[in-house]
Amino acid sequence: PTGAIAKYTWTYVSGPEPGAVPGPDAKTTVVLRARGIHEFQLVVTDTAGKSSVPDTVSIDIANVAPVADAGVRMVTDVGTRVVLDGTRSSDTNGDALTWTWWIEGDGELPALEAASTATPAFTPTAVGNYRIHLAVGDGLATSDPTEVVVSAVDPTSGDRPPVAFVAPEEVRVSIGQTAAFDGSISWDPDGQAVALRWEQAFGPGECTFDTADGAFANVTCGAPGLFAIDLVASDDGADSLPARALIEVAPAGGALPVATPLGL
Repeated sequence: PTGAIAKYTWTYVSGPEPGAVPGPDAKTTVVLRARGIHEFQLVVTDTAGKSSVPDTVSIDIANVAPVADAGVRMVTDVGTRVVLDGTRSSDTNGDALTWTWWIEGDGELPALEAASTATPAFTPTAVGNYRIHLAVGDGLATSDPTEVVVSAVDPTSGDRPPVAFVAPEEVRVSIGQTAAFDGSISWDPDGQAVALRWEQAFGPGECTFDTADGAFANVTCGAPGLFAIDLVASDDGADSLPARALIEVAPAGGALPVATPLGL
């Protein structure tokens, strides 16, 4: 073309994600998830209507390991069948997942039914805490394992421990920003009122809470890094297992990690 550029036309030429369409600008961004080589073509057109010879660019998206999610902690009666839920596990590349579950606990452990599916089940045979671990694979990589705790209680007991829930389970903020958490869906299986308590579990610095004992908490952490916040629910006789949330704090002026690969 001769003269000023009037139009930029990007085209997805080949690759595993043909629905990825860049914008019409000279510098454009497209979100690519599928692993493999993606090829794009650019044609520019000037104000006289003349178009250039196409130019191409290739982007190779690597595999990203999946992320396992074993679901939320539960309290159940001994002898009651429990169905686990790993359906919130995810893969950035959109690959199909495989599930591997295993169980830890005190004494003789019950068998996991359908341990290679997203929703296995087991029946607690004794009072105690059962730690259920989950790892997911995408055919090329396996996630870090995660766990869910199932507490089995005596159904004849008059005081079963409450259950703490916190949402969201993970927050990313910049240093100086506040992370907001909701513990209002914590509950007691015996219907008793519960008191809530927020605590810092770990982190490279101190975190401050606008309240230490309310259903909602705003948390500010004073250093970059990874922090863990625990919520404990209590009734008159027992404490729950802690419900944990993570806060990832980016340094001042720093960019937060992005899990989705970007091309172009």
